[in-house]
Amino acid sequence: MCLLLVPWILCQGSTRASCPSCPDFWVRYGDYCYYFSVEKNNWDSSLDFCLAEDSHLLMLTGNQEMSLLQPLLKEDFYWIGLRNNSGWRWEDGSALNFSRIISNSLIQKCGTFSKSGFLGSSCEALLQDGRTDRAQAEEGQRERKTQNPKQAPGSELSSQSPTWGSNSQTMRS
Repeated sequence: MCLLLVPWILCQGSTRASCPSCPDFWVRYGDYCYYFSVEKNNWDSSLDFCLAEDSHLLMLTGNQEMSLLQPLLKEDFYWIGLRNNSGWRWEDGSALNFSRIISNSLIQKCGTFSKSGFLGSSCEALLQDGRTDRAQAEEGQRERKTQNPKQAPGSELSSQSPTWGSNSQTMRS
């Protein structure tokens, strides 16, 4: 029996000063804005996409953040910034220390995130890009280039918007 994963990639951006709203085609949740792309890519291509958007694959900081994000997920899986190179580590080099990842194969070296938690997957699998770019944006709204955007900012997530990105921002009154 095999499990077919259709992950999206989750990207996470760099830290910046606060701004009043999310960029176009990004969805706000908490202090972050998330972006969903519409492309299928492997883990490396998904990471490259995030970097081109001045972001990076999502690195969750704990169970609380994980619990906040899981209700936003559909039944799909998302690429995240987690790899198994002599132990599961985030892209910043820190160890995964608040959860475990399910992996049943030596080729499953890249992490995915779903409603059920973390799963390992082959990094070469062409999976739905659910990129989540999480970043704090500089003062004012940042422009993001998107291909075939499927939703407007603040709209409900749908099966038509398979990539998830995040851009951390603090709202101002």
